[in-house]
Amino acid sequence: KEALRGFLPDAILSKRKQGFGLPFGVWAVQHAGLREASRDCMHSLNQRGLLRAGFAEELLNTVLPTQPGYYGEMLWILSMLEYWLRAHRPDWKLGA
Repeated sequence: KEALRGFLPDAILSKRKQGFGLPFGVWAVQHAGLREASRDCMHSLNQRGLLRAGFAEELLNTVLPTQPGYYGEMLWILSMLEYWLRAHRPDWKLGA
């Protein structure tokens, strides 16, 4: 940053770091392998009793293809939850 002082505006140089969104939903819609992995995670979460009946299919087949940028974050979070459960609590089910 200091090397560019005087070249870049001060607002850019003093700006704090910020993250950027992961385009997971777009990738899940476009890439068959990732879509299948996501579907597998949703199926497992459903078997664990964490999703209401029909939610996974609605998410994957209806809302994700129409708004992947928005619903992709939900799919990412749920997939990461399932992968964590597989690694740390593979037999865990709601109410069991």
